[in-house]
Amino acid sequence: MAGSDPSEPLPNSIGKRARALKECEAGDPNDDAFSLVVKYNVPVSEAMLKCRATVSVRAMKNRVRRYRARASSGSVPESASASAKLSSCSVSSLSSSDSRTAANTPSPASTASSESAPKYWCAVGLLPMTRNAVNDPKVRYELGDGGCPEEAQGRLELLTSEYEEIAKSLSEMGFNGDVMDLKARTVEERKFPEEEEAAIQELVKKRSMNRPGGLFKVGELVANSHVVLEASRRMAIIEEERKKEKEKKNKEKEESDLEKAVAVFRKWKEDGRLIDNKNEGPKLSKEAAKAIVKVLLPKIAPTKKMKNYNGMALCVKWLGSIASGTTWDSEMGHCQHSLGTGNEEIISE
Repeated sequence: MAGSDPSEPLPNSIGKRARALKECEAGDPNDDAFSLVVKYNVPVSEAMLKCRATVSVRAMKNRVRRYRARASSGSVPESASASAKLSSCSVSSLSSSDSRTAANTPSPASTASSESAPKYWCAVGLLPMTRNAVNDPKVRYELGDGGCPEEAQGRLELLTSEYEEIAKSLSEMGFNGDVMDLKARTVEERKFPEEEEAAIQELVKKRSMNRPGGLFKVGELVANSHVVLEASRRMAIIEEERKKEKEKKNKEKEESDLEKAVAVFRKWKEDGRLIDNKNEGPKLSKEAAKAIVKVLLPKIAPTKKMKNYNGMALCVKWLGSIASGTTWDSEMGHCQHSLGTGNEEIISE
């Protein structure tokens, strides 16, 4: 939205206020809400609700209070909703070595900047002026083959040698030349696996058969080389073994849950098949009821989730409400029979 002018008259009619609210169709919701408050005198809560602002009401009120304080002192920025948002162009300008960039860039104190803007400024090295952006390996120059363009390699070597000569001259003059101990970064020599087996194991370990960067690190430039194909074959075998192991663990867990539920069911029968009249189901403890529901829920109601049955009353009511030509105790009887326990009792029933 456009910036506000303190001298601009505020709309009093409902129609003008409605048209003002309709202006919030795009842009940052927090800035839109802020502009509605300071430009059209819309209540904070109403503006935040309309624009779907993400900040708290207190934060918005503090922002409006700071803006109006600057307006009274005559230091209002050009845009009431100005924020220090850094696009790709902004980041490139902030990381520039030209000191005029910093002088012409608005500071957090002079704009209604977001809380994240100073973090970006520190990341690229604007405030404080550390120039952290040039330390990124994608843009920094290094000594050695491939460390920088050829035209810059000679200049970098001259700068390094001159720096060392100056440090040596200071020591000869009686000064402490050891303080000039900076070293230019050099290209790290890449060490590739000498044997194919080592390269295959490296690719399998990092799952980088289909990643150009991973292939480059092991010295492979052909996507269908023996090393890559063998690593892919081994990876498929490993994935199949992991799948079988996972299925085995799931089966063991299901058997453990079934044994626990059958034990609860047998105890309920030994106690006299008590009924919970309040919840219209079997009288069970919370853990006992959850153990039975955990086994029966996937069989009787597979679309329902166990997380929705986290209390005793919910589980007991569901057990008592099972219909469709079956009951929970008959289903548990079949489960007990599948484990090979209590066969005679089931037959007699």
